[in-house]
Amino acid sequence: MTIPHTARLAAHCATVIADIARRQAAAPGTSREAQSTYAEIAQRCDTAATAFDTEDAPVIDGATATNMVPRAALLALYEADQLTFDHPELAFPAPLPYVLAPLGGRVRAKLPERCNPSSRQLANAEAHIFERLDAAHGVLATATTRDVVTAALESVYALHRKHARNAAAAAHDATRPCTRR
Repeated sequence: MTIPHTARLAAHCATVIADIARRQAAAPGTSREAQSTYAEIAQRCDTAATAFDTEDAPVIDGATATNMVPRAALLALYEADQLTFDHPELAFPAPLPYVLAPLGGRVRAKLPERCNPSSRQLANAEAHIFERLDAAHGVLATATTRDVVTAALESVYALHRKHARNAAAAAHDATRPCTRR
């Protein structure tokens, strides 16, 4: 059986994201609907991980293709992505670009919308979040070990949650009479 290192790293990415979704589902205050959605995302990521870990890489002209995505993984990741698009209130980034990062050496993930807060403190926090997201994407794109992949993904998903909290604070701040424009 020929499973390239890049496919094993992609499987690990999917497993880490599934674990993050399960932790989010178990977080205090998570609604039943959100718990169900997180569980579905985790299941799809688990399916993708299994496909990457078990499907042989094709051999093309005598060389093993290291950047191919198993069909079952792709379908499962598309379904997980659709769940994140259907539930933006979760602030859970679409898994597909993060799982595929080891195969292509780059992260093509959609960044959250900038909230452009009027408060200097919130604006600085937003800038810091985007700087850290950019750095985490760079680390993930070049990661070659499971530990580095895990740390980068944990950082990315935590930063998306932090951005959602910052955006909510900015929206609340904008409703205050002293900060209306």
